[in-house]
Amino acid sequence: MQVEKITAREVIHRTVQKKATEMDREKVAEETKNARVREHQAQRRMGEPGHLKALRHAERKHTDGRRIGYLTTEEHMETHTPQTDPEATKGQHQRPRSISTQETQEAGQ
Repeated sequence: MQVEKITAREVIHRTVQKKATEMDREKVAEETKNARVREHQAQRRMGEPGHLKALRHAERKHTDGRRIGYLTTEEHMETHTPQTDPEATKGQHQRPRSISTQETQEAGQ
């Protein structure tokens, strides 16, 4: 049975993509602002157990939110959809290829 290996970054990216689906620009901007606030809160918890992991996750969510906001603004999109997001579609196409490459390499060993 093949188990898909997925990184924390990919989980966060997928979560942000799913949450942003069908959001208009104003809602994306509001969510991005909330992500920035959570990032700053995580920065203030320096030294607490797990603060680095929380900070990395908050930074990634904020970065993805900013990227989606930029995309919806620049492309004059009414709402965000993963199908029109190059980052979302790139990830969908790359994962099967990287798994296939890994399987091929493992089979050759």
